[in-house]
Amino acid sequence: MLLMSAQGQTVKDITTLMQVGEDYVRDVSHAFSERGFDALDPKWSAGRPRTISEEVREHICLIARTSPAGVAMDCAGSYTMRAHRSGSSSRRNGR
Repeated sequence: MLLMSAQGQTVKDITTLMQVGEDYVRDVSHAFSERGFDALDPKWSAGRPRTISEEVREHICLIARTSPAGVAMDCAGSYTMRAHRSGSSSRRNGR
């Protein structure tokens, strides 16, 4: 795109050949004029920023790696969220 511009091709010609918008061509050209070759390195990362801290992430991983057998609960051999809730509510009620 920059080479095409340096060769004197118009923005319209570049947009037609590259199948991009005129604003994009102008943005790239202006960024290159301002920052040089650094403008060609996008410096973006994939995905959205993290919403949980590293401490919370470690805690979640610890819970995920914990065996249901290691959790002190009184359930009939199967670990379910219902059994977990009923076990924790019975502990809260003093049963």
